Amino acid sequence: MVGTIGNTDSRIAEEFFYRALRRAPRIGSLDFDDIRANVTAGRRGKSAEYDILMTNGEFVAVVEVKRNLRKSDVEKMREVLVLNFCFLFRELSGEILVPTVGGHHRRFNRRTVGS
Repeated sequence: MVGTIGNTDSRIAEEFFYRALRRAPRIGSLDFDDIRANVTAGRRGKSAEYDILMTNGEFVAVVEVKRNLRKSDVEKMREVLVLNFCFLFRELSGEILVPTVGGHHRRFNRRTVGS
């Protein structure tokens, strides 16, 4: 039962971020034209699902949503999800990738993320 509650909380967090970004499709100073949720891709035996994908013809934002955001989630996004995305979405290779992580609760000191 506890796992079910966690899955529900994760879906609520994903829906929250999707609706917010759909209303205002912007990350920082970048505006986006297209937004999709739960995008899956597969290529040569490798597959992945991305919570939110936003494009504008020049940039592509990949948003990974976490209920409880930890420093390790940011590191995983930088090291694993970005490499997988570039491999799986060759058709977007001309666009600049903007990896983004969103979370309802933060479990690290924001100043330590970039170090």
